[in-house]
Amino acid sequence: MYYPGSAGWIEKYFELIETNQIQLNAKSDITLFDISRNSGLIYGVAVNTIFDSNALQTNWTPKDKLKNLFFETLIWTHWTQSNFLFDKETFITDLASYYSSIKPKNSFDFLSFFKKESAISSIETAIEERLELDKRILETRIWLNTLNNAFLFLDVILFKEFLETKKIRPFQTLTEKAMHFYVDAVHCDEDISEVEEKLFN
Repeated sequence: MYYPGSAGWIEKYFELIETNQIQLNAKSDITLFDISRNSGLIYGVAVNTIFDSNALQTNWTPKDKLKNLFFETLIWTHWTQSNFLFDKETFITDLASYYSSIKPKNSFDFLSFFKKESAISSIETAIEERLELDKRILETRIWLNTLNNAFLFLDVILFKEFLETKKIRPFQTLTEKAMHFYVDAVHCDEDISEVEEKLFN
């Protein structure tokens, strides 16, 4: 059974593709923005899947659904950049390269010195970390989780740029621009609500 909350879930997803339980199909004229808006990824909430895996989502948490959607959007992005030809090994290599290149260079995980992670395991870890906020923050500010998840769309944009140019634009640059849009939106009605004030604090 496929479940994004368990170890090895990415390999299981690939098995479902290989056995045609999940089929990669999409209109050639649909854009990344359309896919992300229709699925809910752009808002950080999973509303729809991309490749018809809704039937698999028995007893999934909202985080599991979002994790699956995020991964499907990364697959869709790579698939469309490859002229609708999906090659599992190339996708894994490209996605692992992308995540290793955006990892802070000065970070050092003591345990990782002793263990060698496979490319798929490192992708699973990167996606899990991307969806995880500090538990102490979440206990007091539940809406921060939604804000954090809304930035997943920026990950996909940067991955698309990476596939096109093999260069990494710092994630910080895009998040700062996005925050400027939030600030402008808050100030457009010249009335800052309590919720908006808490967000910026």
